[in-house]
Amino acid sequence: MKTLWRYLRPLRKWVFLSLLLAAVGQVLDLVDPLILGRIIDEYALNPAGRPESELVRGVMGWLALAVGVALVARLAKSLQDYVLTYVVQSSGMQLFNDGLRQTLRLTYQEYEDSSSGETVSLLQKVRNDVERFINATVNILFSTIVGYSAFYFVRKNLSVAMPGLPTDLGISKGDLGLFLSLHGVLYGVSKFANGFLGDRTNARVFMAAGLVLSAIANVFFGLSSAVVTLGLIWMLNGWVQGMGFPPCARLMAHWFSPKELATKFSIWNTSHSIGASLVVVLCGYLATIDWRLCFYVPAGIAVVCAVFLLGTLPDTPPSVGLPEVEGTEHAPDSAGLFSPVLLRQVFTNPYIWLMSMASFCLYTIRSVVLDWGPTFLTEMKHMELSDAGWLVGAFEISGVVGMLLSGWLTDRVFGGRGARLCVFSMALAGVSVLLFWKLPTHSMLINGALLCLTGFFIYGPQALVGILVANLATKRLAATAIGFSSLFSYASTLVSGYGLGNLVDARGWNAGFAGMLGFCAASSLFFLLCWRARPHGYDTC
Repeated sequence: MKTLWRYLRPLRKWVFLSLLLAAVGQVLDLVDPLILGRIIDEYALNPAGRPESELVRGVMGWLALAVGVALVARLAKSLQDYVLTYVVQSSGMQLFNDGLRQTLRLTYQEYEDSSSGETVSLLQKVRNDVERFINATVNILFSTIVGYSAFYFVRKNLSVAMPGLPTDLGISKGDLGLFLSLHGVLYGVSKFANGFLGDRTNARVFMAAGLVLSAIANVFFGLSSAVVTLGLIWMLNGWVQGMGFPPCARLMAHWFSPKELATKFSIWNTSHSIGASLVVVLCGYLATIDWRLCFYVPAGIAVVCAVFLLGTLPDTPPSVGLPEVEGTEHAPDSAGLFSPVLLRQVFTNPYIWLMSMASFCLYTIRSVVLDWGPTFLTEMKHMELSDAGWLVGAFEISGVVGMLLSGWLTDRVFGGRGARLCVFSMALAGVSVLLFWKLPTHSMLINGALLCLTGFFIYGPQALVGILVANLATKRLAATAIGFSSLFSYASTLVSGYGLGNLVDARGWNAGFAGMLGFCAASSLFFLLCWRARPHGYDTC
């Protein structure tokens, strides 16, 4: 990796531009459904007595915007392909030229002794490997971001549909909270169980299969009306959702070295915020038409993304003929992956336990905002449902910035010891929650800013927990370690779902926000106990 970075450093601006163009293209591809929702909402269902000519002009304007967005997305993709090709060819050619130049400096005798033909052949192979490695890492990073964002489309859509369920089906907040809790618990157990499988199975097939199964569960949820049936289907969805994260953890731990994993994993973790923000905005419009559309439309998007994953994702570097990434060569041998000696590296590590308990606390706060955000914004702050969807989306987007900055600070400032950064982040998250709760204002701007600050400070630790336990467990057990921490993370839905629903029914939102402050303090304390944790476990294998 050091050698590769030496050749990529002069081209780092082009590498960043390639990543930026890829991100722009992916985001713009998801804008068209929002435009379609606006057309249906404002012109098909609510014409408001406007003349036909005005309706036609309005629809044509939005359609023109949709075409423009599609063209810009395609242009961004084409430019990204061009820039990536330029980076690959420039770095590969420079590497080849340096090797050839060194060969030509040899004396004739040295040239003969070193088997010149083999030297040139080796240089050509190195150049080809560099090109393949750059293409593969960029492809993995953005394909998994798209794929995991799609998992959020068929998981967090329920939170936006929830305000319409009590009116249509007579479901109480306690019942809805129970749905969320059971879904979350099964999701955590599934991530733990699938973590064992994720360390040994093909990541591409495993991830795509989970996405298709979740889409099917969403379709059946939208077709159902009985409370018990809805609960059972959403529990099943919680299980298949657990097939999304383990293959991503496996890919990230195999393709990136421990010294850069926090930065790259933080970039990948933006998929949480991208998926959650887009789905709450999309479903915020769909819910005004029919809450069942919040399940049908995301299911279709998930199936399309599953097909995309099947065509783009590789597995580990050796599976495509590339060497192991530098810094990960001393991981445990995969033949003994499930031996008690190796598994103790995960289950007897006190820091993995402490970070998992900290994750329980911070996930409680995050789940309250994501699952109950549209509800407490409409009830407590008296906002429209569509505006509430935008604010929860802003909460997610601000989390993207927090993730990226936290990953960079962990690698560059804290030397891989991200738990130290998390101590301060969770304390500041508590301050943001307190201000949101206590300030007596219904201003969308002020409340939105405070929600954004909360997301900024929460999502850094949320992303770093997975990174830290994966590094401590090494790449061979990364999915297992993340699955173990996920047991704690999603057991939190017992509190954020069923517990909060009943608490708010009995004592109101003030009691709910007081509990959130307590979890901020507890999470900061658990991270403080991890202050002396090592940055990774490769040197202990």
